[in-house]
Amino acid sequence: MTIKQNYTGHRKDMETLRDYFYIFKLMGRWPRTLMELGVDNGGSLMLWNDLFELERIVGLDSVLTAKTREMLDRFSHIHFFQFDQRDKGSVYKILKQLESRKWAFDVIVDDCCHDQRAIIMNLKAFWKLLNPGGMYIVEDWRANEKNLHMMLLEEIHEMTDTGVPAMESITILPSMIVFHNEV
Repeated sequence: MTIKQNYTGHRKDMETLRDYFYIFKLMGRWPRTLMELGVDNGGSLMLWNDLFELERIVGLDSVLTAKTREMLDRFSHIHFFQFDQRDKGSVYKILKQLESRKWAFDVIVDDCCHDQRAIIMNLKAFWKLLNPGGMYIVEDWRANEKNLHMMLLEEIHEMTDTGVPAMESITILPSMIVFHNEV
């Protein structure tokens, strides 16, 4: 599988795409299910759709334009949910909907508002939706926020005390932090 150099419907730069291919290689397989928090105009959902043969793609964001809805409605395996990533009630309402469908994911990408509190809240809510061996990815983390990965690690360790799957390892790349859940 190669990166499509001419795909222009998304805003992910080539370095970020290369990082994704690197971490998927670490995963040892291509993802079959993916959820992304913060999909803006849906371009990244279409990118994932074009790059991989995914069984299910779920996108979460605060706004969905009519044009984006029309684009996504052509695909029965792409689902969109509206939520406010900074509002705990909204986040847990979406979590309940996903759990009621018994949906789990090989990869969860947090490319939302890039606010530490929201990132931590989303991680705490959605980590348990990862399949064994899955990856939770925080995109566009600011390198000057050196403590962010440590704060997220602490949250994951605290969650494992409640029966949530443990973290196996962490990969820190310039464009993302990747938390690997145990197999």
